[in-house]
Amino acid sequence: MVDKPQLRVISDAPEASDAGGPLSIVVAVLTFRRPDLLADFLEGYARITLPVGCDVTLLVVDNDAAGSGRPTFEACRDRIPAARYVVEPRTGIPVARNRALDEAL
Repeated sequence: MVDKPQLRVISDAPEASDAGGPLSIVVAVLTFRRPDLLADFLEGYARITLPVGCDVTLLVVDNDAAGSGRPTFEACRDRIPAARYVVEPRTGIPVARNRALDEAL
């Protein structure tokens, strides 16, 4: 059985930025050799309506050193303008999550 992707919100940020500018949000998704699940996620993400007044970026962290998720990401790239793809070659969920946090900052 394959685990379904989960949405987790990790934030201690106030509802608006202290500087009075737009709220900046990074949606991070981790992947490891699951191109079909990544494609399903990206297709769904491309269809959502993002909130007005927020700067929303999608970050895909591929935990496969070979970058096996890149073709799937690139196939959806034109429909998700604010998206980035990075490879975290060190294996393990904690390492990939930390990479997502580092990239988000």
